[in-house]
Amino acid sequence: MDLFTTAASDAWVRKVARIMHLERRPPRETARLQCNVPGADQPGRQHGVLTIQSNGNQTHVVSDVRPSVHGILTLREVWQSFYPFYRHLLGMGGFPLHAALIKRGARWMLLAGKPGAGKSTCCRRLPAEWDAVCDEEVVVVPFNDGTWHAYPFPTWSDIVERKLDRTWNTQHHYPLSAIFLLERGEEDRAEPVGEGETALSLNRRTREKCFFYDWGLDKKEEQTLRMLLFENVCALARSIPGYRLAVTRTGKFWEEMERVLNV
Repeated sequence: MDLFTTAASDAWVRKVARIMHLERRPPRETARLQCNVPGADQPGRQHGVLTIQSNGNQTHVVSDVRPSVHGILTLREVWQSFYPFYRHLLGMGGFPLHAALIKRGARWMLLAGKPGAGKSTCCRRLPAEWDAVCDEEVVVVPFNDGTWHAYPFPTWSDIVERKLDRTWNTQHHYPLSAIFLLERGEEDRAEPVGEGETALSLNRRTREKCFFYDWGLDKKEEQTLRMLLFENVCALARSIPGYRLAVTRTGKFWEEMERVLNV
């Protein structure tokens, strides 16, 4: 997916590129692609605060950035602005997911849970032999070798609402080996769940990042994307084992994860 800017949008896109560690194309490659860039005569489509033109071949121009209708940029407008990326992602078989990305040794796994379930808290509580790459959103993509990889994605509320100076390297991806469905419990416990339960839970978590109702889609297009999203989620659930993870406020929940992962 190629993204170009104009004088009106360059500063905004550069800021987003810094937050996400997006790489610039080499000058020669950029020049070669100019013939594919949408022309000025093509109508742009409004997504959040951005006006985006597309030639249908995954080349997009951010032609303008309008002021927020609220006077200050909101999370909703940020999510709306990412529609072209999410649409491209769904077509690749991937999707965004409300989940943390964590690792133990060479094992990478998702910690998926509804808002307030404690993903960020769990990430902070992990001991030294564990690591958390991000605690809010990931993008998952199937690879040709049958594996699924996760890319960390920004916690936009930290940028937009809390005004924190944070970045996420969205260019790196990590092979997934397990999915943990987080919930609060009276004891720390991890147990395997079937593909169906994993898919239904992940479908709820991904709809917390795919705002179909907010993208200005017609009913047919929205139905098509919802079905595509569910098919992608089911494909992940068939490929990666899922576990229900009950977590207490003070227990060593990671020991339960180590037990079922045999690490």
